[in-house]
Amino acid sequence: MDAVFTSPERQGLLLLYSLALGAVLGLLFGLIRFPFEIVKQVFILRGKKRVFPFVYNMVSDISQSVVYTAAVVLFIYAANEGVIRYFMIASSFAGTALYHISLGRLLLKASAAAALPVHALSVFIYKGIKNLLRPLYGIRENKKVKLYIISKIRTSFVRR
Repeated sequence: MDAVFTSPERQGLLLLYSLALGAVLGLLFGLIRFPFEIVKQVFILRGKKRVFPFVYNMVSDISQSVVYTAAVVLFIYAANEGVIRYFMIASSFAGTALYHISLGRLLLKASAAAALPVHALSVFIYKGIKNLLRPLYGIRENKKVKLYIISKIRTSFVRR
């Protein structure tokens, strides 16, 4: 009887704790997801809109749902001696929804804003490396021309 009945004060605290748990889990997943969102935005800037975002979202959602479920079950077990109270599950989802409505949108906008300098920096580095390797491209092309001329001379297509 003791585990089934809880006072209204304790139920209110459980409600607030599970709401806070949902918000903290949402924040944790948002911070883990932030660098991947930047990479996703860079892929979108490069014009590759389909493959990476789909695979990334699928893997991310599955892993987050497994961790979220385990955290909520462990929280219910620890906070309420294993007695399932459905308002705890619902309020943890509500906490996550509150996070996504408030801070989650800000993090998505920040990742889109952070992707522009990351993309520009990667393009700058790529062009710098390409410019450094330009003499090697010239040597390679020169060698190809020499090999082409030698092969044409050997097959006697070019008059001597």
